[in-house]
Amino acid sequence: MEEQFLTYKPKNEIVAKHISYYYFHQSFNENFERSFVYYPNFKNTITIHKDSVASRTKTSGVYTFKKDNLEVYYSSNLNLRKEVVLKGKFNKIGIVFTPLGLNYFLECALSKISSQVEFDFNYFGNEFVTEIYKVYQAAKFEDKVTLLDAFFESKYNPNLDERIQLAVKEIISSKGLTTSLEIADILKVSRKTVLRLFKTHLNCSVEDYKKLVRFRVALNHSQESKDELKLSDIAYDTHFCDQASLTNHFKSIIGKTPKSLFKNIEKLGEEDTYWTLKK
Repeated sequence: MEEQFLTYKPKNEIVAKHISYYYFHQSFNENFERSFVYYPNFKNTITIHKDSVASRTKTSGVYTFKKDNLEVYYSSNLNLRKEVVLKGKFNKIGIVFTPLGLNYFLECALSKISSQVEFDFNYFGNEFVTEIYKVYQAAKFEDKVTLLDAFFESKYNPNLDERIQLAVKEIISSKGLTTSLEIADILKVSRKTVLRLFKTHLNCSVEDYKKLVRFRVALNHSQESKDELKLSDIAYDTHFCDQASLTNHFKSIIGKTPKSLFKNIEKLGEEDTYWTLKK
């Protein structure tokens, strides 16, 4: 076996509300090479690469073998298709958060850590690094999950501003159609306050977040349906005006039509990880 990709749900009840799943991605072959493309998602991720070193640009990343190296990276991909190349042996852990999920494990607003949507994530310091090495040393995946659960439970902070929680919930439940003025009315605050809440807790604008949600809801719906859906069905089900509107939305975000994307996308593991795998 050259490559392994497994997904596991958190077992801890508190953690499971805010972490959607963990994934464990590993190569055992020093000559291994895999290229894949991943797409915008409102589920943000912390990825830990062991025995790899990264060279990154805005739209790509190349990971090559470097023994005993450890990199921890936060990614909130709002509007780009990104290509990753993995070379040689590697051992990668992904922590995939629910919308706003990471914020429940922080003692400050996300924007206080960084104003970027992607950055080297050192917030938890050496304590997290020590725990991650324990996770890597654990032989059973169930034990790895238990260790990760325990760490995040110890960091749980329930005091996230309720206004941003309600705003994000409203946008996702409306499939991205709720306006900032409607959100302001629901929260009984000014539109300026709504804009500030998104910048503070998500490092993005309301409009960018809405656009992301519209894209991802349509993508997930296309892949999760038990029936083979026409583009017109996907457009209707996810509240686009018509198929042309759906197509234009996808092209504006990833530069590809939904038809070309859906034809080449694959599901990895048991959760909503959808990548385009290349040879």
